[in-house]
Amino acid sequence: MRRPVTAMFVLGLTIAACGDEAASVSVAGRGACIEVAPQGEEWNRYECVETLDDERVSGTSTVIVAEVDDSVSPVAMEGSATVSNDGGSWSGDWSGVIEDDDTHVAEGIMIGSGDYDGLRYRVRWVFTTLSDVEASGTIEPAP
Repeated sequence: MRRPVTAMFVLGLTIAACGDEAASVSVAGRGACIEVAPQGEEWNRYECVETLDDERVSGTSTVIVAEVDDSVSPVAMEGSATVSNDGGSWSGDWSGVIEDDDTHVAEGIMIGSGDYDGLRYRVRWVFTTLSDVEASGTIEPAP
């Protein structure tokens, strides 16, 4: 009697795990940014056009650099970002580094609104030039 119960338990865990993967969607694409005038206490501000393989996270974005710590190596930085399109927007904070070879790597968690309410976008940006920003991440249900 234990084997069928154990088998059903294992099958249930397997199905639940598959369900979690299906709820998360991987995305990737590119962006191009230009530096614009910072506002207030901002270090930098950028306006970008992001084109990913999922329309939900494609659109125009504003990236704000709020803090830069060049007393450490690699240089540490953090800020906020918003991506907007016709369906809604994503907003959140990010943190990252500037490597010795000038490669910028930043990761953030953005919360959706509008049609994206209830979703979270985990994003990673990598670039050496503002005209060619690599973006990748996942869209998943927000906890």
